[in-house]
Amino acid sequence: MPACKKTQDHAAHKPDPPITPEVWEHIFSQAEEGQTLRQISTGAGMPTWEHMRASLRASPALASRYARAGG
Repeated sequence: MPACKKTQDHAAHKPDPPITPEVWEHIFSQAEEGQTLRQISTGAGMPTWEHMRASLRASPALASRYARAGG
C-alpha cells in the first residue's frame, strides 16, 4: 500500500496587516460621501471588506468613528 502524502494548504492564510491610520481616514472620508465598506474595498490599495469589518468589530473607537462618518 502506498504511503499517504500530507496535502499542503495551497492558500496558507497569513493574518491581515493592521489598517493604517491614513487608510482609515480615507475609509471614513469615503463613508461620508455615502460609500459602503464593500464599495470602498474595491478601491486600489484598500483592505478587503472582511478585514475592514473585522477591524471595526474589534475596535469600538473605530466603529464609533465609522458610524459618525455615515457608515
